[in-house]
Amino acid sequence: MLAIPAAKGQNQKVDSVTIIPSAKYDRVGRLHRKVFGENYRKDYARPVKVPLIRLSRISEGLTAIQAGGGNQSKTLRLRDASGQEWTLRSVLKFPAVLLPVPLRETFLLGILEDNMSAQHPFGALVVPVLAQAAGIPHSNPIIGVVAQEAGLGIYAKDFANTLCLLEEREPMGKSDNTEKMLKKIASSYRNRVDWQTYLKAKALDVLLGDWDRHEDQWRWAVDARADGTEYTPVPRDRDQVFYRSDGSIQRLAQSSWLLPMMQGYERNIQNINWFLWEGRNLNSQLFSGISQLQWNNTITEFCAVMTDSLLAQALLKLPDSTDPDVRAQLLEQMKMRRNALPDLMDQYYRFFNRIVDVPLSDQDERVSLMEKGNGYLQLIVSKPGMGESASAQILQREFDPSITKELRIFLREGEDSLLMESGDSKIKVRLIGGSDIKHVKVQWKGKPLIYYGKPQDDIADVNHRLKTRLSTDTSNFTYFATNLYSRKLTLANFGFNVDDGAMIGVSHRFTVPGFRKEPFASTHSFSALYAWNTSAFSLHYLGEWLNSIENNDLLIDLKVNVPNNTRNYFGAGNESEFDRKSSPVSFYRARFDLFTLKALIRKRWADNNFSFGPLFQYFHYSDSKNKEKFINGYLAENNSNRPISLNNFQIGTILQLFMDNRDKKVLPQSGTIFKSNLELLTGFGPSASRVGVLNSEFTLFIKLNKTGTVVFSNRVGVGLSAGRPEFFQLPYLGGTDNLTGYRKFRFTGDYSAFNNAEVRIKLGEFLSYILPGEFGLNTMYDFGRVWERGEHSNRLHHGIGAGLYFAPASSALINLTVGYSKEGFYPTLSLKTRL
Repeated sequence: MLAIPAAKGQNQKVDSVTIIPSAKYDRVGRLHRKVFGENYRKDYARPVKVPLIRLSRISEGLTAIQAGGGNQSKTLRLRDASGQEWTLRSVLKFPAVLLPVPLRETFLLGILEDNMSAQHPFGALVVPVLAQAAGIPHSNPIIGVVAQEAGLGIYAKDFANTLCLLEEREPMGKSDNTEKMLKKIASSYRNRVDWQTYLKAKALDVLLGDWDRHEDQWRWAVDARADGTEYTPVPRDRDQVFYRSDGSIQRLAQSSWLLPMMQGYERNIQNINWFLWEGRNLNSQLFSGISQLQWNNTITEFCAVMTDSLLAQALLKLPDSTDPDVRAQLLEQMKMRRNALPDLMDQYYRFFNRIVDVPLSDQDERVSLMEKGNGYLQLIVSKPGMGESASAQILQREFDPSITKELRIFLREGEDSLLMESGDSKIKVRLIGGSDIKHVKVQWKGKPLIYYGKPQDDIADVNHRLKTRLSTDTSNFTYFATNLYSRKLTLANFGFNVDDGAMIGVSHRFTVPGFRKEPFASTHSFSALYAWNTSAFSLHYLGEWLNSIENNDLLIDLKVNVPNNTRNYFGAGNESEFDRKSSPVSFYRARFDLFTLKALIRKRWADNNFSFGPLFQYFHYSDSKNKEKFINGYLAENNSNRPISLNNFQIGTILQLFMDNRDKKVLPQSGTIFKSNLELLTGFGPSASRVGVLNSEFTLFIKLNKTGTVVFSNRVGVGLSAGRPEFFQLPYLGGTDNLTGYRKFRFTGDYSAFNNAEVRIKLGEFLSYILPGEFGLNTMYDFGRVWERGEHSNRLHHGIGAGLYFAPASSALINLTVGYSKEGFYPTLSLKTRL
């Protein structure tokens, strides 16, 4: 017989059983452990003695009332004779819900299921000892095998004879979920949260490595008093305690573009800010009124309680069969984390206080913001009509400019009054109003304030330091929690065509959040690509700043094609020759350096946009690099018709229009796209000239059957040039861009026109264990021509092609096509659609 750990309503002993939680986790080889981690495989595969949970003997009998849904665990809510609810949750996880439906039959599901071995099967048992010592409310979990009993009802097949965790749903009595608690504290300043207990609970999360503390992982005990309601946090669902991530795949996933919050217990916290990411929205609201001194004192108090003996005592709650080495490692890591907690939590305090949200309530409030010297700002929120005495204050806090760079005060509803007085504080301040009238008086000398409100608001700006954004649209003053997290993404690039050969490279993207900027405030993309056949490098930077100029975006686009930048040039005209028998294709490759910089303002609406701005271009042509090339001889013979500059700097204007109403971005079945690009340039120097180039195209998608498995698409395009453009600026035809079956840039002229027709046939779904998706066949027919001044030609160039496409998980595209014309066969591998 084994005594069940004490819990409310439990004082009986039940039978125990010996089980192996999951032997399969340990049936893997050395390489698998290296790649996916050792984790707790031995603990899952080792026989362990656990209680036999008889629901009929707990709290006078538990009866199933509702199954949980949507989580990795199977969950079941039960009720006892007194009406108290309990939660039964499977220890073994079922992570298929984490994957999109198309990926659930692939190797990815196997990887996720194996990664469940990173969760300690009995980690939740250590929590009550530590939480009790720190004054944090807690449940009293039991982990055991559920006996087959009538109380399980129709859920017996899912829970009977399985290893589960049983705990009280509301161990502190009446409680609210997070959503309801947030609504209550927003409705009245008399409702508040016990932030000290919440902070201690966050410190316990760090101590135990429990990173998965999102909003649904909390209940809020209700303490109704005469002066309002206080909510005390009750953490629950401690599945991630002692989570490990010692495999190479897990370490890769912890980069900031995948799952940086999943930091394993086998080593110290790598980034405390990301570790606490799941609680970002709650933290920004509940910690806004806490000073650094209050924060540090609370953390110090928590650490003082977590003595070595207490930590060791908590680990005794793990099963007796726990490996002594594992127990010793856990104890050592707990001590290290406790010792590091003051520094870690101070780092986090500085991080989330860079930009501070102060959401007020929907009641009338008086707000005072003034400088206190050395750039510090003091914020006092008081009950109206009662002055600023301590008894009248709702919130009082000073903001240090060395920590806080921006302060956002959300007034919400109520007829609030604001008094803003400042000397020369460097802290940026945003004031966000609400639907009720606000009375704003500003005597400000620091950075200009920004006020988001309504035209009806009463505003007195004495020193003209208030910038207003006034609108009756509620989105102008709706509260959204601040996002402080930037994201990074690094990917490999590859492709192939007969001209460039294999192309390999890398791209990196850095995304920065901002105030009311969705999906980001700015993003910066860098890419580098190397072409194997030509040894050419291309570098590309694209920066985007959303809504940075009124409601318009700013784009900076820089392309650098050096060294060995290469482009096919067969001469100008519709009948330019390609003598494949006597000259290799390298003879037709021109080498030149090219730098292009665009600074654009973009206006977006729906899926459309219009951009315009200055364009700068520098071109350098070297005779020595093109010695014995076709271009040198051709230009010598035709210099008067088509001269070339050795160095040419051009400046001008670019206008771009993009209109998109496709039904979907990958493999559309209906809709249209229109693209147009106009460049107007003026050169400098002895060879200066004016240039105008226009390229436009229109694409139509039509499904030919009801299911959309056969889709016809057709693109019509034109290119026009004026002035004296350089050879690389001319409209062109060739390659998969617009004339399949030919080399890239095969024909160039003053004008061009082309038509691309394509039929896409879906052959089926690829339900592969490796990677699922749609696959099918492409057939294409292209025709087009160019016009050159002085040339008389009626020739029309034709090309046909076919290929296979694969759309993994219906979210990307891989295209393998072969084009054919009288000039030969030309295969292409790309990661984008042709039309």
